Amino acid sequence: MKFKSVVKVALVNLLVVLAVLEIVLRTSYFDYLKTWSELNHIGYLSLIPDEIPDWYWVSVPHSLRTEQKPEFSFSHRFSSLGLNNPEIGLQKKKNTYRTLVLGDSFTEGAGAPSDSSWGRILEKLRNQTADTVNHEVINAGISGSDVFFSYVLLRDKLMLYQPDEIIYLMNASDILDIQLRGGMERFAPDSTVQWRVQNPWWEPVYARLYTLRALVHHFTTIDFSLRTQAKRNADQVFSHAS
Repeated sequence: MKFKSVVKVALVNLLVVLAVLEIVLRTSYFDYLKTWSELNHIGYLSLIPDEIPDWYWVSVPHSLRTEQKPEFSFSHRFSSLGLNNPEIGLQKKKNTYRTLVLGDSFTEGAGAPSDSSWGRILEKLRNQTADTVNHEVINAGISGSDVFFSYVLLRDKLMLYQPDEIIYLMNASDILDIQLRGGMERFAPDSTVQWRVQNPWWEPVYARLYTLRALVHHFTTIDFSLRTQAKRNADQVFSHAS
């Protein structure tokens, strides 16, 4: 009977210690254990979404999305194509030079008013110096997208808008996206998307317990992409080949 009591007390003490440790690890002093999305007050987001319904990574058509952060609040209204851009007809007006800009959240204009994305600024600057030509920019940047999703969207839907110029803005996050998501092989014949890398079974626990994060990142080579150093090295070879 005494042994059972000792075990119970030990378990209670262990749970108390773990609870206190979890609380401490969630303080700002240990922000290095938080993901980018958590640091930006979005909450934990897996680098590999559970499900993408089809080949086209766009926002909900005709939707209104408000980005609410401590330092700003901006609302974006999306077109029938799910783009942060006003509706534009397929046919260009006379003397119009149409530029199509592609990319991820930086191109879409996350964290800025819709009229302050770099595509809108490019349009304004070009029209300030143009004499007879009207410069028109279609902002086809999508938060979370990458070069392969942009290519398929361009190939299947955006070329219908007869762009005279196409600009793709790529950043370092696209390299990680390719490593995790794969290249053109991600687009299955049934119009669904199959990721190259699968989420580890323990990710739901990792998302909720900072104690587990501390153990994982201090005692293994696993980083925030939840891959070991050996897996990252192999994926770098894949991304170069892609």
